[in-house]
Amino acid sequence: MKKLATLLLAAIMICTLVPVQAESEHPAETLTLLVPNFETIPGTFDNMEKEFESLYPWINLDIILTSWDEYENQLNTMVNGATPPDITYPTDPTYIIQKYLSSEMLLDISSAPEEMQAEFDTAALDFYRNGDALYGFPMVVTPQMLGGNKTYMEEAGLDWRKIQQEGWTFSEFRDAAAKGVKKTGDQTDVYGFVFAFAGVTAVDILELLTRTAGMENAIDENGKYAYTDPNFLKCLQFIRGMIDDGIMPKESSSVDAGMRWNMMLTGNTMLTGKALINFENLAKNNNKLLEEAPESAAVGSKHLEYCGLPVPYLEGCEYHSFGTVNGYIAFRQVEEPTPEHIQNVILAIHYLVSNKYFTIQTVNGLQTPVNSVARSYMPEALETLNVEFDPDNRAFNELTSAAIYKPNLSVTAEQSEKVSRLREEIILPQMQGMLAGEITPEAMYEKLCSAAVDMFGADGVR
Repeated sequence: MKKLATLLLAAIMICTLVPVQAESEHPAETLTLLVPNFETIPGTFDNMEKEFESLYPWINLDIILTSWDEYENQLNTMVNGATPPDITYPTDPTYIIQKYLSSEMLLDISSAPEEMQAEFDTAALDFYRNGDALYGFPMVVTPQMLGGNKTYMEEAGLDWRKIQQEGWTFSEFRDAAAKGVKKTGDQTDVYGFVFAFAGVTAVDILELLTRTAGMENAIDENGKYAYTDPNFLKCLQFIRGMIDDGIMPKESSSVDAGMRWNMMLTGNTMLTGKALINFENLAKNNNKLLEEAPESAAVGSKHLEYCGLPVPYLEGCEYHSFGTVNGYIAFRQVEEPTPEHIQNVILAIHYLVSNKYFTIQTVNGLQTPVNSVARSYMPEALETLNVEFDPDNRAFNELTSAAIYKPNLSVTAEQSEKVSRLREEIILPQMQGMLAGEITPEAMYEKLCSAAVDMFGADGVR
């Protein structure tokens, strides 16, 4: 009865925001939804699809699930083929908006009722804006951070609680990570720091470090391209220096997300990145398997006491954490969208970010929705799941979530297109070469600066 009452309350709230007519007055429509499979509770997508179509029977959701590694390629293929998904779930909405802004294939849903938009935390909703346009709705704020092995850190004489609360500079981090290295002869048994650089994680570390090194956005508040700042070079030197010192593996360019986490579980690194809030649960679940069903635990894994840690900041810079505000973005098709189509997309995205099944999965991942309707389901979800969160990690998560950078909402379509080109044509390939030792940080920086000046002009860069 309690669950039914909660569902009816949410349905009433939606209906008061968007007038719903009889089904016969709505032309039937299928909306395509491209989603990387982030389902952690089996049946979540099936349950959402069934409930949505029972609420809005004239709308059919065609859900296309893909892997995280294949998601961006599939999205690019669909958009380039002029058949984009009506709705998609990008890993980084700011990047996707910048990338496709000039294509005019994003769908503006700013016609959504003001009451509906008011349900969302303003800072989170801003990640889906550009100028006066609104291209989607957020679900959760996911701060991206680092993680640590508490036992190893304490053995190295590091106060992880103090680091959680006060942070650390580039140099302090490098010194601390060096203390975590353990070797047998020339063989490294434990690295001080391991980060994922392969595949979709290729430039993740730059997304984190630029925010803590005075480059909050690729286009700054003065409309200039920011990564020509000398601090960008310091970020590259910081990364390369840890590889040269043996703090990070020489083969860092080939470390993917799975390998990075496996090295944490097997005790082969003290610090790891990037890390998310739910890594604490991943560690706890594997610890439980080691006790109750060791054959099902990660091969070679050890008991791990996990702590979330901040990304280091460059000396003299203000700390801003990088976070993805995950949610859904709308694309338009070649044909001019009708008002009815736009309303259907709004109904679909609003449901996807505010239903009870999503909230249960969110709470299970130790996150909090940024939508008031979704938050109304949290007491039920907490009671159902009986989730526990380490108090030190919870306090740290609140600090780093509050420090998430603010997106630049005034970036033009032309600027966005140039930022995307520099990322794809210069930063991505040069980063892999630098990690592999084929080029120096200085050479990568010079090439980026030269290309940026060519694109933006000498007055258009820092």
